[in-house]
Amino acid sequence: MTGAFSTKAKMKHHFLETCQSTQSSFKDFWAQHDMSDPHLLVSTQKQTAGQGRRGNSWHSAAQSLAMSFSIKAQELISLTPLHMALALCEYFKTQNISLSLKWPNDILNQQGEKIGGILCQVLDQNFVLVGIGLNLYFDQSDFCALKELSYPISHLNLKTADKKEMAESLYDYIIQCEDFSADKWNKHCFHLNKNVEIIDGDQRIKGLFNGIDKLGAAIIQTHDSTIKVYTGSLRITG
Repeated sequence: MTGAFSTKAKMKHHFLETCQSTQSSFKDFWAQHDMSDPHLLVSTQKQTAGQGRRGNSWHSAAQSLAMSFSIKAQELISLTPLHMALALCEYFKTQNISLSLKWPNDILNQQGEKIGGILCQVLDQNFVLVGIGLNLYFDQSDFCALKELSYPISHLNLKTADKKEMAESLYDYIIQCEDFSADKWNKHCFHLNKNVEIIDGDQRIKGLFNGIDKLGAAIIQTHDSTIKVYTGSLRITG
């Protein structure tokens, strides 16, 4: 990311065999970290209590990668998960793996099945904590354990991936990637020009998804108007 995120990575990497969540482990390491060098990365191949958006649990396979790191806060914090998801898509494009995006923070394969997600939390006035979860490979036991989820899931088919090396490579790519582009995000969007429903509390908005604007708002064309939605959970309906 040019500007705020252009510093070459010189990270302190804590790779854990297992942990409750990399988000909580990161906060523990952050409290002891030398703030003269903010490049701190925590990753694991197994979370026992992974976190998702809005307090939900993150369901991961046995062959997975979870990682957490800090970035300097942008002026618009709401753009961070969109920015991180786009950077992740662009990274895997360099590995000849094509992925898609689902507003606001899900990573999908080309069939629309979820393979990962982004979680962002404010650390302090200067930094945002970014969490990334990726399903690298499923076996039959994973499918049996996760088949009751309300959304389709899949994996990257990276059974033999070196998780520590991948975390470092992905982190290094992300903090050096370009500034956020809504146009690029829209090109990766799986549900662009598809019918969707966005649920935010008691509010339900149905219509055609016309992409996002430069502030990250979802642009929804209803039967009689165009609405911009800034938060919520999206379901593809057609």
